[in-house]
Amino acid sequence: MTEPTFDDETGTTTAIAPVEFSDTGTSLLPEGETWATDGEGDDEDFGEIRVNFSKEEAESTSFDDLPAGKYIVAITDGKVKKCGPGAKNPGKPYYNLEYTVQPENKTHVGRKLFDNVMLFSPALYSLSNLMKALGVDINQGDFVVPKIPDLLGQKFMARVRIQPAREVDGKTYDARPEVKGYFPLNSAKALSSNADPLAP
Repeated sequence: MTEPTFDDETGTTTAIAPVEFSDTGTSLLPEGETWATDGEGDDEDFGEIRVNFSKEEAESTSFDDLPAGKYIVAITDGKVKKCGPGAKNPGKPYYNLEYTVQPENKTHVGRKLFDNVMLFSPALYSLSNLMKALGVDINQGDFVVPKIPDLLGQKFMARVRIQPAREVDGKTYDARPEVKGYFPLNSAKALSSNADPLAP
């Protein structure tokens, strides 16, 4: 899975991570290899190069950003990670989750969303709402956080908003979708959006 960069500005941002490329020109090459600059190196003579596209590769298209709206999604991948040393809560755990838009939506099926859900106080609001969206009773007091394998395949309704483009610590981030709400599939809010999955 493609892992989003954790946003140290808020410690609670959920988003599709921006794609950043190294300016060294080596990030896509095998270890020890570098890009040839002008006047250095020659094209390798591979002769005739033939490839064999899979059906999925042949039918793939480029995607626009996922529009704001409500989507039925399933949790399809995830890890428990630690906040980085430069974060507001260094060393604290969080879910790094991947959601996949489900066929019930009829549009944007298969698209991916990425979400960081904090697993420490006082940033447990997203965890509380996600668990309730999955049918887990949440009450005041101790709670054992589910392991990632226990979450895989579970579905809920995600509300997606577009985070505007911004600049943080000299880095420019494009506008991108982020998960801003979690609802059970049988909830009134979820059911009311089924007729129009893109309703805000």
